[in-house]
Amino acid sequence: MWRFIGIWKPERLPTFPIIILLIVCGMAIIYSQHRGFLGRDGGTSLFVIALGLKLMEIKTERDLYLIN
Repeated sequence: MWRFIGIWKPERLPTFPIIILLIVCGMAIIYSQHRGFLGRDGGTSLFVIALGLKLMEIKTERDLYLIN
């Protein structure tokens, strides 16, 4: 949802401290659910979180071309 809002209003995208907070929260949730980051379930969850957060870094049209 946040990404779609960012398409029309790029200034609404999260700043660097918010992205760091999201990373820490995501890793804490993964660790509490899977008791680690290694293994099939923990690794897949970590990959999905990282992929979602990577979309938050797209700010220009050039970034969009680099992702594709």
